[in-house]
Amino acid sequence: MSKPVAFVLMASLFVALSAAADDSRVGSYRESTTVLEVAGEKWAARFASYVDADQKITWSIVVPKNYDPEIPAGVLVYIDPNNSGGVARGWASVLNEKNLIWISANNSGNNVDPRKRIAYALLAPTFVARKYNVDSDRVYLTGLSGGGRVASIVAPSYPTLFKGAIFICGTKPLPPQVAESPGPLQSNRFVFVTGEYDFNRGETKSVHASYVRAGLHNSRYLEFRGMGHQNPDGDGIAQAIEFLDSQ
Repeated sequence: MSKPVAFVLMASLFVALSAAADDSRVGSYRESTTVLEVAGEKWAARFASYVDADQKITWSIVVPKNYDPEIPAGVLVYIDPNNSGGVARGWASVLNEKNLIWISANNSGNNVDPRKRIAYALLAPTFVARKYNVDSDRVYLTGLSGGGRVASIVAPSYPTLFKGAIFICGTKPLPPQVAESPGPLQSNRFVFVTGEYDFNRGETKSVHASYVRAGLHNSRYLEFRGMGHQNPDGDGIAQAIEFLDSQ
């Protein structure tokens, strides 16, 4: 998949905004905004082929209760296979502990045009950085099942925006051109999560092996006993985040 110009530029817009720290809301809440409000008129025009500039996007956000503007927080962007956008059970306490702001676009499930899902994922860090003080070295991407597959398209293609990714029970292989020349991906980290009873277990294991063959040794495979095709519990996601944070 080629990179639309707007998508390439989003990384630089995010970096420019990453010093923002004027929103005091913590805990779980929802907020609706448009591409125009997040990215501005010039940038929204570049997204027009995928998302109308005035289309409302509703975000689900979880901010650590101990968020301190003086201490930049990480961001975990989640791509849901369903349209709920709600935070996974057991994850909120981990987000607090790891100082991570969680964000997911609602109405962005597997039935939505993948280009829109990609656009939402790329807009999410910029939306957070307009409101909170964000550590640009701890911007991570994750998703479950079909959401994991979209995450595995986005993360390798935008390594300067997403410094790590967690692919949960769904992933796609590296694009051939990236596999041949991984470049900046070698400094990022990737976690492949599956369960003992996940029907995508074999595929997940195979794609992880292909990352290692491509020279991306900063990749980890996590298989949880008794888990099916689902998100891991709090302990499981904590293990994945700890690996990302170890870079």
